[in-house]
Amino acid sequence: MNLTLEKRDRICFLGDSITANGRWIAEITEFFLQNYPELEIGLYNCGISGSKGYEANVKNRLYADCLNLFPKYVVVMFGMNDTWPHLYNPNCPEPDKVEKRERQLAGYRGTLEEITGYCKKEGVTPILCAPTAYDEYNDLPGDNHFADIALRTCRDIAEQFAKENGLIFVDMHSTIKEHISEKPVSDDRVHPNEFGHHLMAEAFLTAIGAKDKPEPNKACVLSETNQKRFETEQKIRTIMFLERDCMLWQYNPSLSLEERKKQVQERMNRNIEPWIQARGTEYFENVDYLDELRGELVKLTREMYN
Repeated sequence: MNLTLEKRDRICFLGDSITANGRWIAEITEFFLQNYPELEIGLYNCGISGSKGYEANVKNRLYADCLNLFPKYVVVMFGMNDTWPHLYNPNCPEPDKVEKRERQLAGYRGTLEEITGYCKKEGVTPILCAPTAYDEYNDLPGDNHFADIALRTCRDIAEQFAKENGLIFVDMHSTIKEHISEKPVSDDRVHPNEFGHHLMAEAFLTAIGAKDKPEPNKACVLSETNQKRFETEQKIRTIMFLERDCMLWQYNPSLSLEERKKQVQERMNRNIEPWIQARGTEYFENVDYLDELRGELVKLTREMYN
């Protein structure tokens, strides 16, 4: 492998909803479980839905939700929320659309510089991933066919930055595009489905040298303990999404749990969107047990290898 791994090393994955959804990380975990069980590697999902790259540098985000796990490597994947796709539409009426695009892309590169700088300062090695592709090919409900132009540009920026700084680069964008006719993306044209997550896991394992080549058609079945671990981690990611992106409580950390729960209930009462109702319901089911869930996650990680 291109990674130097020792027993019980940790790898954290920092990103937006495509990281938070996490099936690809569970598949990577399964690979280590089946092929390098003696290493007992811990892989931890630190993605938050809706997150932009620069928000990872907000107080209590990068450190409290990622570096606090003392990883050896941090996998960084942003870009999906860091640009405005409508600015790439030739019919966009905004007179300064080109300047706005350039500022956003410069900000994206600056984000990579800042995150990798913080990681290196803490003795952590970053690994860069290109954002996944927007499906502009298949017949799906979404109609914004200009989104992928921005993501391709982010891919190029991330690859060049990785090359300049001697970092491992994982081309998630090209991986999804290569198989786009096989429909690796869900109906929203943005989020990879289970097949897309499998492609991402294969791309990652190949990029770090754990596999000689990807096996896109070889399905991965999670072991019972790994599946339980994945489900536990997803509960934690839902809580983190509501508290750190949806409700932005990192700006007011003094709020008590009861005050936070009250605010979530108020938002659910005034918002009929299915996603906030579903996430809110899951939040109330689990938030009282956040510390226990985190402990259970580490416990399940150890149990997988036993």
